[in-house]
Amino acid sequence: MERLRNLFIFKLFLANWSLLNCLNRLSSFLLIINSSFPNVFVCFNFLTVLIKHNFSIFYCLFV
Repeated sequence: MERLRNLFIFKLFLANWSLLNCLNRLSSFLLIINSSFPNVFVCFNFLTVLIKHNFSIFYCLFV
């Protein structure tokens, strides 16, 4: 049971990590189109910070 729990936590960790990488790439892309859509960038930047914050809490709790 403990092994299954650890596997689940590890999979969540990987999912969060890949989402974070995806968001970082996307935010780099949004930097390019920032001049055209500043509101979209601000909103997305906030989302990225929020997810990074949650990810760091998750990492501290389980690793």
